[in-house]
Amino acid sequence: MSLGVPLPDLFDILPAEEAQREFRNELGKIHSLCLKLIENKKVAA
Repeated sequence: MSLGVPLPDLFDILPAEEAQREFRNELGKIHSLCLKLIENKKVAA
């Protein structure tokens, strides 16, 4: 999303278990933020 230098893929630089754990952690954060956006949109509508 940025115009900077792309970071290496987690799955290329971390052990598989650690990369999967980080992926699930980030996915959880994204999910939580999406739910907040939806909730805010419902209140504003």
